[in-house]
Amino acid sequence: MTTLVYKDNIVEKIGGQSQFDFVIMTYCESIREDPRLGGFFAHLDLDGLILLQKEWLDAALIENSPEETDTIIGRLAVKHKILWEKGMNETHFEQLKTHFIMALRDCWAGEELIQAAGKHFNNLLLLFLQSDKFAGKAAAAAAAVASPVQQRSTWTVRTLDQAGANKNGVASPVQQWSTRTVRTLDQAGANKNGVRT
Repeated sequence: MTTLVYKDNIVEKIGGQSQFDFVIMTYCESIREDPRLGGFFAHLDLDGLILLQKEWLDAALIENSPEETDTIIGRLAVKHKILWEKGMNETHFEQLKTHFIMALRDCWAGEELIQAAGKHFNNLLLLFLQSDKFAGKAAAAAAAVASPVQQRSTWTVRTLDQAGANKNGVASPVQQWSTRTVRTLDQAGANKNGVRT
């Protein structure tokens, strides 16, 4: 069995593994209560969220070589791609970091320890920067499967736009109908990436 070595002896300074587990539980409860973050993790119960965040914190806080850290971050990015596809990004990283720091304070960690843990938490930013790869792929996939109704409506409008209005400058009833159809589709919903579904 290998012994995990945490950077700056963070776990030992917090009070040992059980106290660190309590910090993680406090951190996860705070995440679930935050409406800006809760939706990303709604598919997880508290135990699942604790496991996910423990993975992330271990990636940030366990002593590894830079190459090992890059490999771990890459694996986590792929493993949790559903979060990036939902739109999680570096803004959410800052919110998570704030919750982690608050959890440390709630568990009476000293300021020096909080500063060290916050510095190492920054290693997770690489995970959130890789999220752009997955968000871009998700948007492209959504655009590729636009409904036939949308494709037909877009084509119809282009054709009618090329044909133009009648000689008095009034759009024909067909043109008006097509324009309404496109507006209705636009209002009915672009997904969070701005791609019509």
